[in-house]
Amino acid sequence: MELLMRSLTVILVVLIAKSCSVKTDEDFKFPDALIPIDEKCDLNKFQSHQNDNFGFRIEYPTCWVVPEDQKGRIFYAHEVHNSKLDVRTNVDIYITDSSETMSLNNFVDSMILDWQNGNDIYSSVNILSKESSQVQGYDCIKILAEGNSTSYGKEFEIKWKKSVFKRDEYIYELTSTSSKIKFDTSQVLINRIFDSFELFDL
Repeated sequence: MELLMRSLTVILVVLIAKSCSVKTDEDFKFPDALIPIDEKCDLNKFQSHQNDNFGFRIEYPTCWVVPEDQKGRIFYAHEVHNSKLDVRTNVDIYITDSSETMSLNNFVDSMILDWQNGNDIYSSVNILSKESSQVQGYDCIKILAEGNSTSYGKEFEIKWKKSVFKRDEYIYELTSTSSKIKFDTSQVLINRIFDSFELFDL
């Protein structure tokens, strides 16, 4: 009887220890957006996305993810995540229905002011450069900026570049964002994606 009681006690202690154990990273289920990197990702293979409503196409790596929920974007794609606590290098396109009277410069100045005043996305923003350019015959403003962004309860240092141009009544924003530490090394790939952006007649 005493032996049986000792055995039951040992089993009970083991069960309590298991129920009170701390979950490891392997046990914890992170959001779907934070997935392990695919080591077989070939950044030399691209596929095309075309939007007939707004008349553009863009290429991106076949191993990147295009989420079903675009969160208001016209297009959004990101690298397969290489860390559970890191920023995904990504490219997105926003298109805003703008009045004919709003100039491109006014739109960009207002956007930068919003960043610098602090909004739900960015804080501590520093504009590194702002220059005029062209996108297939349309006047364009290119911006390079850095700052902080909070996601999943953690603050990240990020860097992004944005090309903004107006086509008819729409303002197009083509943006790439990465962690500050990875930004420079990602530019060969990002430039390849940006260079693939092409407008066609609606």
